[in-house]
Amino acid sequence: MRRLFALTAVLFALWAALIGVVRLGAEMRPSRFAAMFTLPDGSACPVLCILGVMPGETPFEWIIPILRQHPLSAGTNIHEQYGIIRADGPQFSFSALMDKDGRAGAVSLSFESTSGVVEPMDGASVGFMVAKLGSPQRLQLTRRSSQTVRLFYPSRGIVLSSNLSNTRLQSRDRLSFVGFSTLPVFVDTWRGIMLSTAGWQGYRDLRPLVMTAGYP
Repeated sequence: MRRLFALTAVLFALWAALIGVVRLGAEMRPSRFAAMFTLPDGSACPVLCILGVMPGETPFEWIIPILRQHPLSAGTNIHEQYGIIRADGPQFSFSALMDKDGRAGAVSLSFESTSGVVEPMDGASVGFMVAKLGSPQRLQLTRRSSQTVRLFYPSRGIVLSSNLSNTRLQSRDRLSFVGFSTLPVFVDTWRGIMLSTAGWQGYRDLRPLVMTAGYP
């Protein structure tokens, strides 16, 4: 009987250890969203990139071959139209614009249903990007909806958008857009909009912005 109890205890300990290893492995495995910001071989980009495409660095003619190699975009609908390269899949829509030097001037991800996205992207949260990039410099409630907020990093050519779950910006709020661009492209695109932004003050209730100049 003692041997049976001892054997049961050993098996239980092994089972508990196995469960722990499985959970640890799941926690350590990078999310699908995190993999969006890597090269096709899974290594880190030397500068900011989306699906291996780096603004100001990647020649425009290289973008489609890179997208076809990246595991997350290889199975998407990759095409070029009117000077814009797109990769449309069920979880995201990627876009790349060319700059005056023939390189990628801006790259972006949209998670909006209006872009044909029909499945949520795990890990695509405001908190993930703020942890990755640091605190944004400016924010803005958009004119179309006081539930949509843009976060700006003007010195780095970055803009994020999120559809708020309530009136308070939270780290778990899901992203609707991620855009990286060269500084000239960022200025050309967002110069006017930046005039109606407010300073970043952390995760907070954004209702006061509706009654201030911070709301365009």
